[in-house]
Amino acid sequence: MNWKKTLLFISTAIGTTTLAFHVINKFIFNASDEHSEEDESNYYNWKFGNIYYQKKEGTGSPVLLIHDLNHYSSSMEWDKVIGTLSKEHTVYTIDLLGCGKSDKPAITYTCYLYVQLLTDFIRDIIGEKTDIVATGASASFVTAACQNIADQIDHIILVCPESTHALAKAPNHKSKLLAKIINIPIYGTFIYNVGARNTALSDSAECKYLYASILGHYTTVNVAHCLEGLTTSIAVNHRKNAPETSQKAEEYCHMFSHLSNTSKSQAADYFQREKRR
Repeated sequence: MNWKKTLLFISTAIGTTTLAFHVINKFIFNASDEHSEEDESNYYNWKFGNIYYQKKEGTGSPVLLIHDLNHYSSSMEWDKVIGTLSKEHTVYTIDLLGCGKSDKPAITYTCYLYVQLLTDFIRDIIGEKTDIVATGASASFVTAACQNIADQIDHIILVCPESTHALAKAPNHKSKLLAKIINIPIYGTFIYNVGARNTALSDSAECKYLYASILGHYTTVNVAHCLEGLTTSIAVNHRKNAPETSQKAEEYCHMFSHLSNTSKSQAADYFQREKRR
C-alpha cells in the first residue's frame, strides 16, 4: 500500500512541476511579446522556411549585411548604417533562419545549412556578385561559403568575428546531450528561459532550437580549412582598445597570410572607406 502512495506522490509532484514550468514559460514569452511595426520588406520563400530580408536601393554594387549567428540576433544590428551604405550601394539585410522575423523550424541548425541559405539567397534574390559584411559567429558559414561560391562574392568584411578556436569546436557527446536536453518540450524550454531570458528578444519558444544547436557546436566550422586556397578578398575589423577582439583579429590575420597583400589591403581600404561615409 505504501508503494502506491509513494507512486501517487511522485506522479503528483512531477505533474505539478511540469505544470509550473509550463506556466512560467508562457509568462516569460508573453512578457517579451514586443512586435516592431512592419515596414516595406520582403520574405524569401526558402526551402527550409521563410526568410525575412530588406533591400535598400542604391546606385552602386550590392552589399549583404549579415548579423551575428545567435538566437537573439537579427538584422536590426545594421539599422544605423543602412542609410549611409545605401548612398553608393544597394544594401541587403537578412534575418537568418531561426532568428528575428524569419521562420524558426524545429530542426538542428548547422553551419552548412547557413552556407546553403547564403548561396541560394545570393543566387535567387541578389542575382549578382556581392560584398558581404558579417559579424560574430557568422564568420563560420560566410568563410565556408567561399568554397562554393567564391565567384559570387567580391569582398568579405568580418566585424569582431568569433575566435577561430571557438569556431573550430566540433559536436561531442557532452554538447550533443545538452542540445537534446534543451530540445525537450517544457523542461528544455524552461532551461532555455533560464539560460537565455536576459538576452532573447523573440516571443516564441521556437528560438530554443537554434540555441540548442549553438550549444551543441553544430553551427561551427574550422575556419582555417575553409580558407585553404581561397583568393577572395577578406578583411577583419575589431574594436579599438579592446584586447579580446584585437586578439581574435590577429588569429584571422595569421590565417590570411596565404592571401596576397593586394587582396587584403583592398578589402581593408574598402571597409575604411565605408566607415567614413
